[in-house]
Amino acid sequence: MHSMHSIRNTSAHRGVEATHPGTPLELAALRTATQDPYLRYARALLPEVQAHEALYEAFSTLRASFEAALASPDIRRYAWRTLRTAVTTRASRDTDGTLLLPPRPTAARHDQGSRTPSPQLLRLIGTLPEAQLDVFVLRHLCALTPEETGQVLGEPLSATRSAERHALRLLIESAFRTS
Repeated sequence: MHSMHSIRNTSAHRGVEATHPGTPLELAALRTATQDPYLRYARALLPEVQAHEALYEAFSTLRASFEAALASPDIRRYAWRTLRTAVTTRASRDTDGTLLLPPRPTAARHDQGSRTPSPQLLRLIGTLPEAQLDVFVLRHLCALTPEETGQVLGEPLSATRSAERHALRLLIESAFRTS
């Protein structure tokens, strides 16, 4: 795990504080609540340095557009879309546009140790529709609970559970088609 000192010393962050002076209190609170799951998500799709760069870009963009974020129907959803854009624009893609997730151990859950998904599973995950991919990555690669996932995405728990069910169904169907 990187400390804030090491994050600030990466080339993209040298000399830039995590929270700028004059940052609105609401944005500082949002950052505190979401920084860990956002970074976990970014790490699931990007190499380490790019994950930190995406997180930095997302919060810089949010700071610059904070009035629009506050005016949006759900600030968490607005913030998630900002983070997702920063991550997916950096993500590797196959020639067909499929996201290519880097092979790395998943975050450990309390009931299991960390595991590394197979390259075949990572490829299938990369084919999921956007909402299902986000829920699946947060739930199964980042080890968030359904409730935490809904909070991070700014979505109701029912929508999170539904997206997860659909993602699992699509992955199972795809696995049988490709084997």
